[in-house]
Amino acid sequence: MLDLEPQLLKQYQSLLALRVSAARIRCHGDYGLGQVLHTGKDFMIVDFEGHPTQPVSERRIKRLVLRDVTGMLCSFHYAADMALTRQSQPGRMATDEGRTLAVWADCWRLWVSVAFLKGYFDTLGRSPLLPPTDADLQALLEIYLLHRRIDELGNHLAAEPALIRPACEGILGQMQRQQQ
Repeated sequence: MLDLEPQLLKQYQSLLALRVSAARIRCHGDYGLGQVLHTGKDFMIVDFEGHPTQPVSERRIKRLVLRDVTGMLCSFHYAADMALTRQSQPGRMATDEGRTLAVWADCWRLWVSVAFLKGYFDTLGRSPLLPPTDADLQALLEIYLLHRRIDELGNHLAAEPALIRPACEGILGQMQRQQQ
């Protein structure tokens, strides 16, 4: 991970070249699976106070909606990683079963991410809340995902050491996809 620092900084510097004209709003700030409740007929989004570790002044800043979108994408990643971490505890399954489950977890993560993005972007259409070009949209999604994953890594280093490896793998995987 430490060897990736120059590449990570380059990713952040790429933001300087973007001139995004999308509107900013006050977003959820901590949007993920834990803030979505199913009522049986509909879904409700709760806890609009933002991330509890941020000061209120930081939570009130208007941002691009893509920040919340990537929060949900990372939540899918986290859910799959937690399920794999719990199942891979000693004595729960054989090593080859763990590899098979990891493949299925990746498939699930990809499928729900695509379904979420399709539904989200179909609902918004060509809203002023989104960048006008697909290239800008893709670039912003990538940088927001990277930022969110780096934040998660910091949180795991402090509180959930069992998830450090999956967090690093998420960052490494994203960096490898971007180089292709």
